[in-house]
Amino acid sequence: MKKDGLSTIVKELENASKMHLKQSKKIQGHIDDMKSPASRASKDWIQGVTKDIKARGTEGVCTGDKFGGPTCPPGSKRYNLAKTFKKINKK
Repeated sequence: MKKDGLSTIVKELENASKMHLKQSKKIQGHIDDMKSPASRASKDWIQGVTKDIKARGTEGVCTGDKFGGPTCPPGSKRYNLAKTFKKINKK
């Protein structure tokens, strides 16, 4: 749905009744979040994650044969991050 369409819905809901005011504010909040650059992922997120991994001493925990093993079980945050890094590395 286009941004203009959502704005139209917000205006209609505001005018409909007070009962719909909560709905209109929720949708307006969503529109505001879409506009905000702060709500989008930072371009430097990889550097931040890499720095955190080095600081924790967990570098290499999900690499090679360890990927999917006891230190990096499928579905864990480590596992998902390792999958993301693998996908980025293939590009």
